Amino acid sequence: MDGTTIIKPAFNAKSTLYDVLQQKLDMPLLDQGLLPFVGDWKTIEGRSAAVLLAKITVSLSRGGNNTPWPLMHSVLALRGISISFYARKAIYVDAIVRDIIGNIGHAGFFVFPDQVYSLTNTAQCLHMVNATEGFVIETPKQALAYLKLYCWIICADDGPFQIIENKNQIMRVFDNVNVKKLAPLQVKKKKEEWALCANVLYGSSFFRAAFLLDEMGTIEMEDEEEIKLEKHDRKRNSGFKGEWQVGDTVKYFYERGAVK
Repeated sequence: MDGTTIIKPAFNAKSTLYDVLQQKLDMPLLDQGLLPFVGDWKTIEGRSAAVLLAKITVSLSRGGNNTPWPLMHSVLALRGISISFYARKAIYVDAIVRDIIGNIGHAGFFVFPDQVYSLTNTAQCLHMVNATEGFVIETPKQALAYLKLYCWIICADDGPFQIIENKNQIMRVFDNVNVKKLAPLQVKKKKEEWALCANVLYGSSFFRAAFLLDEMGTIEMEDEEEIKLEKHDRKRNSGFKGEWQVGDTVKYFYERGAVK
């Protein structure tokens, strides 16, 4: 992409842009990097990635939205997950991007058949999409999926509120911890609202939280209780492996010794 504005993209097996994009995409990053949340993620690569990137770039430029590329970031890897809580089909795309000085972060997008939304790390952005695209939650599965996405998108000073479902997610960001068992996600319908409970990681704080989700897609945290993480090796200190820095459209997790 490298600063080039795509107006009428054409992709085929001999396309120069197609070749460039294939060289840029680094699929192992998806295994090495942080997973936004547990779900049925699909790696996006090859021609599908080239077409998707062109669609994102063209749609956002026409709509006057800010996008983290092509001028300030390059795309390293892409993955997507289907979302079912809107009136029409869509996917959430997690783009692993690198800025001009080498920092690697996450940029998020909703991709509908004829519309792309670049998601800022705020609740206001998500509520705007909900109002525009016909937000609807009808099943517990949808409510839980929305909670995981909402908490990943919405950031505060110490980063996103990640919903934790397995010990690998914890061990990815903490040194020397012993996680024996995690309580599962829970959901229950309460009149016009959904009551949910989940394990949450926010910065270096780990806790069990209760949430309320209303019919407009607003989520409020009702209660929380700290979950203590025991040391795997009592002779060694345990600690958080890095820190988050949140921009308008990209969130970065800096591990110790990373570029910053």
